[in-house]
Amino acid sequence: MNIKIEYCKKKINYKKINNLIKKIKYINPNYFDIYIQYNNTSKITLENNNIKNFYFKEFNGINCRYIKNKFIYSISSNNIDLDFIKNNIINCNNFLYNKKNKLYIKNNYLYEYNKSFNKNSNINNQYYIYIIKKIHKYIKKYNNNIENIKIDLINSKDKILIINNNKYITDTRPLIILKILIEININKKKSIGFSSIGLRSNIYDIENIIPNKNITYINKCINDSFEMAISNLYAKDAPSGRFPIVLSSGCPGVLLHEAIGHALEADFLNDKTSIFHNKLNEKVTSKICTIVDNGNFKKLNGYINIDDEGNIGKLNILIKNGILKKFMSDIYNSMLMNIEITGNGRRESYKNNIIPRMTNTYLLPGNSNPNEIINTIDYGIYAKNFTDGQVDISSGNFTFSTSLAFLIKNGKISHPLKRITLIGNNIDIMNKISMIGSDFEMDLGSSFCVKDNQYIPVSVGQPTIKIDKITVGGTK
Repeated sequence: MNIKIEYCKKKINYKKINNLIKKIKYINPNYFDIYIQYNNTSKITLENNNIKNFYFKEFNGINCRYIKNKFIYSISSNNIDLDFIKNNIINCNNFLYNKKNKLYIKNNYLYEYNKSFNKNSNINNQYYIYIIKKIHKYIKKYNNNIENIKIDLINSKDKILIINNNKYITDTRPLIILKILIEININKKKSIGFSSIGLRSNIYDIENIIPNKNITYINKCINDSFEMAISNLYAKDAPSGRFPIVLSSGCPGVLLHEAIGHALEADFLNDKTSIFHNKLNEKVTSKICTIVDNGNFKKLNGYINIDDEGNIGKLNILIKNGILKKFMSDIYNSMLMNIEITGNGRRESYKNNIIPRMTNTYLLPGNSNPNEIINTIDYGIYAKNFTDGQVDISSGNFTFSTSLAFLIKNGKISHPLKRITLIGNNIDIMNKISMIGSDFEMDLGSSFCVKDNQYIPVSVGQPTIKIDKITVGGTK
């Protein structure tokens, strides 16, 4: 096995890899894998045309695990020392099971490695400064009421090598994150708005998304930030009670991600903490709903060539016409429950245990015109963006707060509303979806999902939808 991937300017010794594999196979595991990672990340912050922060950090590490008799054995180090792993693989029993059979993994790593940015690094700092100032100049011209601007530009690259029972596979994962925050001043009243984009793209391609005459990713980011700032400036108190609500296309898919997506991850099925654990092939949403998770939605935050077990990212139909069809699974949980491996085994880094995670999760479009959906409501809410939310996957109960919402009056969008809270139960609310728009859109934001303290890039999306009734906690 001739492995030529390069980490930290040092090639992995394939003879040592082969010796390590032989030692693991001697243990006779049901499954094993070796995960080697190199990451470098740079970040530059510009505030009011002044560079406030500029750093570069990198790390590399290795994780070796095997599964035997339904237990996971794992050892990791942020020094890619194959001899260290080989000599300790039999003793890597750093695992615990509690009475509920929930797995916990401890990670052994030798030291934390964090390299501050310096002029000798391989990052062209002048290029970053040129790009971020070009974006700042464009935003400044967008509207005369923009008083202050803050921009964060983050560029990350992961190089991954995965070796398991029968193959080895490599991947390089770029990620660009652009965050924009603006402050506007109108008649001495100030307000802020913010937005972001996250793309699986190379930093040297970012000039191609800086606007010219066409609407681009950055245009949308600026438009969304400005709309939020204006809306916050003129927002009025929101009503409380039970009302119909329209969720716009794109970003409100985060409600779907939290309320439905997590409950369809196989580890929650295994320990029976998910409200859906015994509902396979049963109706769980309105019959007009089809929900998928698709690792192959290119360029978006959640796009993956392979998951962190080397399985190809693919389209998984989770709920079809309201019927629960599939759970998202990694290799370990598929072994325990004899279910399909779906390409959803993900980890934040080599230090972390692999668990089932979403990629790009969204609701497929319907046939309704978005304007017609709004026209059906005499008095209700139109929500375009959310800030945060909480979901209890055992009961399905959730709360979500809006960052951009409007009152609907007599079938028309009226004034913006102050922050409101939506309260409901996932199965109940999903069965109250009565109309789905044809205007499907994926959110372009730099979304990160947190589970078991692991941060993973994901994307969400949906068309405009109507929910007949939902409990609204307003400010009146």
